[in-house]
Amino acid sequence: MEREHEASSYPKGKIVDLSGQGLTMLDLEQIEKEHGSLDRITALNLSRNRLTSLPPQIGSLEKLTRLYLDNNHLTSLPPEIGNLVNLRKLSLSSNCLTSLPAEIGTLEKLEILSLINNRLTSLPPQIGSLKKLTRLELDNNGLTSLPAEIGTLENLKALWLFNNALKTVPRALCQLSKLRYLSLGGNSTLAYPPYAEIKHFGSRGCKDSVFTWLHEHEETETSRVSSSC
Repeated sequence: MEREHEASSYPKGKIVDLSGQGLTMLDLEQIEKEHGSLDRITALNLSRNRLTSLPPQIGSLEKLTRLYLDNNHLTSLPPEIGNLVNLRKLSLSSNCLTSLPAEIGTLEKLEILSLINNRLTSLPPQIGSLKKLTRLELDNNGLTSLPAEIGTLENLKALWLFNNALKTVPRALCQLSKLRYLSLGGNSTLAYPPYAEIKHFGSRGCKDSVFTWLHEHEETETSRVSSSC
């Protein structure tokens, strides 16, 4: 699920790995029978299954710090996902999500949010409430714009936007003072900053030139990326 040094940074608790088992539904009662009290589970790996939805009861796993749902067939998330207030990592890559619930904004401890390879065309403004977020991965979606609230993610260090359908380059990005990695490549005819993909903002001059570009350029039309789902 993660590198050893990364796992060691999370609180100790019960880790349940149900990845690659062909699950079509999430049966929390069965999980409790096999793995003990749900209150003890701090990490749950459901990657590489065939889940199309999550039950509202997912919100009862309030001790979770890590939830992995990559490579399923999810088209939406229940509002109860917002009850997982201790989540620090939420990985949803390679699903068929078309939107995120507003309740995503209640995950105030979230540090890493991975949504690569979905069908998102927009983000809810509540995304701006994730003040501890350091990494936001949105490659290979159909995003046409970003909410202005993205500029309030004061701890964001890395932002993946490769291969979307962005029609605007939001000036709100200029407010991300800790940003060190910005990927904008693959957005069709979008006019780029000085570099199509900014991998390092180590040089103040490099950062300033990109942010100056963002301030000076207006909306740019681009074609929509076709969905992989």
